[in-house]
Amino acid sequence: MEKVYLGHVAVDSGQLMVTDPSYVRDFDNNNFEDAEPDNSYSYNGSCHTTLNEDGGGMLQHNGIYLGVAFSSGYGDGRYPVYGYMNKDQRITKVEILMD
Repeated sequence: MEKVYLGHVAVDSGQLMVTDPSYVRDFDNNNFEDAEPDNSYSYNGSCHTTLNEDGGGMLQHNGIYLGVAFSSGYGDGRYPVYGYMNKDQRITKVEILMD
């Protein structure tokens, strides 16, 4: 597989999320509440999910998983993103270097 540079991703909350752009409209950009943990498709859900012992997990909206959130390693910053192209020139793997 060929490794190609895709760009950088900026982090300002110490976490990242992978989701389909068509679902962004369903994301609830609410505030973090130090209440009972949840995994809702929201900022609050992302925070609780990235603070768990695994450092990340799936986010759901109406019982459907729409994204994955995870801790960004060393916190805020800009991290390089690479894709791996297969023989058909399709991205089959993504790597984010957070060190």
